[in-house]
Amino acid sequence: MRDAILTLNAGSSSLKFSLFGADHALELMAHGEIEKIGIEPHFCVRDAHGQALAEQTWADGAGLSHEAMLKPLLDWVTSHLDGATLRAAGHRIVHGGTKFSAPTRLDAKVLAELATLT
Repeated sequence: MRDAILTLNAGSSSLKFSLFGADHALELMAHGEIEKIGIEPHFCVRDAHGQALAEQTWADGAGLSHEAMLKPLLDWVTSHLDGATLRAAGHRIVHGGTKFSAPTRLDAKVLAELATLT
């Protein structure tokens, strides 16, 4: 069975993502974004070759949060794993100070240290 990894990058009004197959090397399965979160969210997903796989706009989406938009994103991901099992998800944190400059597994201690940087 194939493994998959989801990467996320939340901005002030967007949520960008990539889905990778992760058996021996990372292989891009799909990537996309939800833009205009809180205004009129627009969801777009493309495959590794740039071909559109899905697109949706929530015209009544004013006030929808990043948290609310995670559900349609995760629903899409889980329904398009093509037999793979989602094993991990990572999120990009823009600034982790001098202490967190490489990939780091989040736990309560790391979250507390990151909170001191805000």
